[in-house]
Amino acid sequence: MTDWPSAIRAEFLNAGWQELSRAAVAEGQLHGLFVGAFAVCGVRVAESSFEVTDTWAALQASMAELKTEDLKDQPRDYYLIFIVNRVDDLSLRELQRVLDDTRVCRKICLERLGRSLGETLRDDIPFFPTPGTTSGVEPFVPDIPLDGVSESVQRDLELKSAERILEALVATHLKVNPAN
Repeated sequence: MTDWPSAIRAEFLNAGWQELSRAAVAEGQLHGLFVGAFAVCGVRVAESSFEVTDTWAALQASMAELKTEDLKDQPRDYYLIFIVNRVDDLSLRELQRVLDDTRVCRKICLERLGRSLGETLRDDIPFFPTPGTTSGVEPFVPDIPLDGVSESVQRDLELKSAERILEALVATHLKVNPAN
């Protein structure tokens, strides 16, 4: 059997996520708990998709506690990520009900289908390689002409901050059109 907590930890840390230590991880309910600038991910490797449908409620309670107590002042999306070798067809209806429940957090069920853990995470979770940290993330450079756009707005575009872009555009507009 694979040491899932170590394997998951290695994949998330290598992608730039930060690890959170919580009781749910220490007690073995979750195999990992990670935070990025925009998301918190609790990860559980399950023996089967039936295990997902049996354990999700308790794991969601752990995520709810984290969301309301520990990180309440830091707005982020919360995810429970379940990893199984293959989803059993007989569990599909109940599994879909679990995945559709977004009251506390979103749930994602990944099928490994013979892939490595890293391949599964990178292929099936669009936000996995970009946790919002600066390490390993290439700056965004828009493929549009930026003639006449101030350097500060160009820098904001590279940093992908919508709030900073809006503030800079408004400030530039007010300088050009002070009567407005």
